[in-house]
Amino acid sequence: MSINIAELKVGDKVCYRPSHYSKNQWENGIVKEIPNHTNTAVRVVYNCAGDWDNFMNYTSQLTNIKDLTLKITKHNFKQAVEDCLKLNNIRYSSDEYLDDNIGNQIIYNLYISSLESHIQCKYNNEEKYDDVYFTFYIRTNEHYDAIYETNGNTEYPFFELESEIEALIKSTKNISSALSKIEKKIEQIEDICKEYSLDIGDFITINYKF
Repeated sequence: MSINIAELKVGDKVCYRPSHYSKNQWENGIVKEIPNHTNTAVRVVYNCAGDWDNFMNYTSQLTNIKDLTLKITKHNFKQAVEDCLKLNNIRYSSDEYLDDNIGNQIIYNLYISSLESHIQCKYNNEEKYDDVYFTFYIRTNEHYDAIYETNGNTEYPFFELESEIEALIKSTKNISSALSKIEKKIEQIEDICKEYSLDIGDFITINYKF
């Protein structure tokens, strides 16, 4: 998630990933100070032996914000998801389910085609847990089982929410196009069977209601 220094605040969790790092390289950090003398860098604590609650007691490093990404957490994931959907001109609605026992979740319903495309976001309401678990999936109108499904976890800094959403959108459009072509082929087979008085069920089984 890109950083707008005007909206950044002390205590925000960030990931340090400069351009020379590989995809699976990163350093976790917390913003300790936003200096007044610059608008291109902030002071970040990177190493406090896991004692993140007391990060203010540890030494920080001045870091260029272009090398930082804001970690997606349960506090900011809604904005991240909705900003990405709006950027891709996708209409959506959302349903929120709150349950202290099994964890909270929000399901985004995407209106891309006749297929049901969803983004499920699960998170724990306890203060000590920040991570969000995403499932991106597509269902047909007639079947519960997903015909496309991927998962993501914000515990991993190289998790890229924007890429996952864009892949879901692309897959929805591609599968919708494929179903349209399949429907036309089935209609052709039905016409052939009718022409020769054949039972289409003797040749193919159709599990999807077009």
